[in-house]
Amino acid sequence: MNGYFNSNDLTLKFFPGGATHLNPLQGGRELTLRIKGKSSAFLVKTVFQIFQGYGENLLEYDQSVWGFRAGIGL
Repeated sequence: MNGYFNSNDLTLKFFPGGATHLNPLQGGRELTLRIKGKSSAFLVKTVFQIFQGYGENLLEYDQSVWGFRAGIGL
């Protein structure tokens, strides 16, 4: 099965922020872990994601927040 998500991966993203919108420490950080099922009969992919920083949504644009997400996909 060829597709976008064919192997396990770990991704770290930096979203710059601050007055100049260039400082990665004043924006946000996102760590994503994607795990593919080992059996071809059970092809569920699991995704875990942690976000820390500012501006994840408009209600908390001026507050530093932590967020955790988990999900599955086919």
